[in-house]
Amino acid sequence: SCTGQLDLIVQSTMTPRKNGAKPQCPLELVPFRGYQMINEANSIACALNKDCAFHLFVTENGYGRVYVRTEYATLNWTWSKFEQRLAAMRQLSMGVTAGHKVTWDDAPFVDNNFIRLGSVDIAMQPLGVLQPIAGSFQLTPAKYRNLEAWVEMGIVPCDSSGAEVISDRVDDPVELLGSTLYFQVQIKQISFGKSIMKGNSVPFGRTWIRYKISIKNSNDRWVKTSEVDQPILKPVYNYTRVH
Repeated sequence: SCTGQLDLIVQSTMTPRKNGAKPQCPLELVPFRGYQMINEANSIACALNKDCAFHLFVTENGYGRVYVRTEYATLNWTWSKFEQRLAAMRQLSMGVTAGHKVTWDDAPFVDNNFIRLGSVDIAMQPLGVLQPIAGSFQLTPAKYRNLEAWVEMGIVPCDSSGAEVISDRVDDPVELLGSTLYFQVQIKQISFGKSIMKGNSVPFGRTWIRYKISIKNSNDRWVKTSEVDQPILKPVYNYTRVH
């Protein structure tokens, strides 16, 4: 048996942007050891199995920014912020060496205003008999107990091009042994209940969904949808991908 997991990730709007403009990151002088420090951060992230990478952009005058590519987004940090985070990474690394447990929430590799709001587990067994999975699935809250949210999605057997497989029902998955099977993940939208509202507004300025096919397979990587950068009750993704 196989169970897939889908998570809803949101960015809090507790620090709203002015006039809808994207936040700017000022240039700061990067020390001579800048690239060495970037390599150190990447080494710590790799050792702790964090899905992120640090990249340094430096001008001819020695000023620069740090770009952090994560499974959720690309972040833009000042050098001073990176130095603070690197110090926290070193402490975290020493804690792991001492046997302390590391969790996603306390790691300094991502900005704290990214929140895993809820998740849903999807039983994949119907695909074993070439039957589609489709419907509106309610998310189990991970952050707010009163969360009401549903994801409209489907997982459809298909060929390598994404065309739906039309076939008589397979009675036993054993009949498919030796066959190459494909399926298409289709994620249409999230529907929030009004209980999520803060006054007259939705408190999340950006939302996206990540999923993995097998939650039991530690080597199975998260796949991310596109982002909806609007605080609305029904963000639409219209995401498809063949696996």
